[in-house]
Amino acid sequence: MSHLPIICSILTLGVTLIGAGRFPRNGVFKAAVYEHTPVVSQTRSGPSLVKANLDIYEEQVLIAASQSVNVIVFPEYGLTGLGWSRDSLREVAEVIPDPNEEDSIPCDLPDSNLTQVQQSLSCLAKENNMYIAVNMVSWEQCSPVDDEDCPGDHFYLYNTNVVYDMTGKLVGRYRKWTLYYETALNEPKAVEHDYFDTPYGRMGTFICFDVLFEKPAIDLVEKYEIDTALFPTAWQSKLPLMQGVGFHESWSILTGTNLLSSELHIPSRQYAGSGINIGNTGAASYYFDDDILSPPVLLISELPIKPSKPIDTDLPHPPPVTEEFDVFDSTMRGDPYRFIALEWNSNEVYIQDENTTCYLNYSFAHRDHTELYALAVFQGLHLSAHNSYLQVCTVIKCGDINNRDSCGDSVREANSAFSKFTLHGQFSTRYVFPSVVVDGAVPTGNRSGWEFVLDSVTQRSIIELGERPLVYAALYGRVFERDTQNPSSYAIGSSGTHTAPFWIGLLGFFLTVKFG
Repeated sequence: MSHLPIICSILTLGVTLIGAGRFPRNGVFKAAVYEHTPVVSQTRSGPSLVKANLDIYEEQVLIAASQSVNVIVFPEYGLTGLGWSRDSLREVAEVIPDPNEEDSIPCDLPDSNLTQVQQSLSCLAKENNMYIAVNMVSWEQCSPVDDEDCPGDHFYLYNTNVVYDMTGKLVGRYRKWTLYYETALNEPKAVEHDYFDTPYGRMGTFICFDVLFEKPAIDLVEKYEIDTALFPTAWQSKLPLMQGVGFHESWSILTGTNLLSSELHIPSRQYAGSGINIGNTGAASYYFDDDILSPPVLLISELPIKPSKPIDTDLPHPPPVTEEFDVFDSTMRGDPYRFIALEWNSNEVYIQDENTTCYLNYSFAHRDHTELYALAVFQGLHLSAHNSYLQVCTVIKCGDINNRDSCGDSVREANSAFSKFTLHGQFSTRYVFPSVVVDGAVPTGNRSGWEFVLDSVTQRSIIELGERPLVYAALYGRVFERDTQNPSSYAIGSSGTHTAPFWIGLLGFFLTVKFG
């Protein structure tokens, strides 16, 4: 089935930076993310493939520079593509210095031992007066004599972000902490919190799967106070709940942090969806097209140096519900959810799983007779490469009106719309990510018609929807202290621990969504 490309760019600011130089004016700057289809070949050498992808990056940087872009982000595995063996990755991996320990401007050292890729990126940044964030593979030699974790081939390979500033100086180096079944690579011995100050605020960087965890993503916001996150990713969008641009927007909304999300564009393998997200405002622009013939795209948007934060306020308690409901079980994303099917008439429904409580007050504006919607709840451990503890309230469209087991299936299209829709969620965590995905499996863009408000006392959340066909609306809670490790997914030679103290806040959330 062919789908029209979804390119949404709706932020309007009073000041344009085009032709205005590269320094912030009126508290805004211009950012770009490139959704890239890597050049791949079974006959070309690894270095030649990296060079071919680097040439495409150069073309995109020049386009961005012509529009006075200040910061550009490229995707995870963009220089290599996916599926390389450890030996093949070692062929293109580079030794990357720690910018906190030494200054490095590779462009100024053409005769040094630094590789061509680092010199090319440094010169691109310097010549175009731009911050450039790129994902690549780095390596470090080790010896089992003084390092008991040293892999058998005597080197570490890391999934690594590098960031160069406007002078070509290396200002950021981050090595991925939460690898996602990347068995050819190693996790660093300790989590790295990579951040740096720029004319456009404090920026930090992390990679793909990291966004679901406290370290380093949440820490960068709460402990190191970044304003903008540079986020290369190779994210397979999974419906429901884990649609890439929708979840990335929700992270930006909850944290009140700009998130520049650059994704691979390989629709045949479900890699699609990039966005420029502006704190509590949501997506300023995004691109999502999962047609296998769709092209890669460069997104450009203006955004504030200091994004808006979620509002903390007192929320009303939902009214008591004494009616008993027909609760059924089904599986969603491998987890055992409890569901209540939504009836045709206006209603109030309630469902609970341990100390996660979901309440929905709704009525339909119009409903397709072939569609089934359900309220769902789950509290428990989601098993994956790194197991994550969830508390979720969601309303989803099921796959088949005649089959309740289809509640939890991947659905991307919807016709039914609500005239009233208020979803309350009660949680034991303050990390609840709000997302709304509508017909076409895309977010509304720029938080069109909905609000998100925190209540730090009552632990509640609310979503209110208007008339726009809904695929799902979710309050996706994360209880980081109850995450567990999954040793079977560890990368070669990985070490360290991912657990940390966690404060369970007494709070709630208020999310209002009105479509029209």
